[in-house]
Amino acid sequence: QKMVESGRADILIGPYKSAEREKRFVFSAQPFYRDSIVFFHLRSSTLQWNGDYQQVLGRRIGVVRGWAYGEHFDSQREQLELITLASVENGLKMLRAGRLDMLASNQRNTLPVLAALGLSSTVSQLTPQIDQQDGYFAFTRHIDLAGLPLDFDREFAQMIEQGRLAALATDWQVEVP
Repeated sequence: QKMVESGRADILIGPYKSAEREKRFVFSAQPFYRDSIVFFHLRSSTLQWNGDYQQVLGRRIGVVRGWAYGEHFDSQREQLELITLASVENGLKMLRAGRLDMLASNQRNTLPVLAALGLSSTVSQLTPQIDQQDGYFAFTRHIDLAGLPLDFDREFAQMIEQGRLAALATDWQVEVP
């Protein structure tokens, strides 16, 4: 993110869009994938979640550094006990060790790590989801890209119309908006 923001790189692949990020980047017109953002917890926990943040006040919630979790979650940050993590893997290990009560993450990045760590039967996700976030391509604002974002949007729209994005999404097992 810092490299694209400063102009040392031209494009960032996959960031979620937010008002703060729109000040730093030029986003593609269309997203190319969609993530479900959820809370993960130990199956042995009695923790309840129905979408009301009052239920999780005082709980230690892991969040990955630099990730966006949606406007509603962000509006609750001040009152939540958030612990910033370097990675999903660190969060899952801290959850297993009892150092976190919950991990806020997306399914796409978390489910494969759960399986790799052998935690699929120990950790589960709570419903409802926290939010849905769409992933975009983001271009730097600091150099003249000679129309690259517009050219990209035109070609990407064709890719969607021709069904190529849907085919790639199937191959890579990601949801598209």
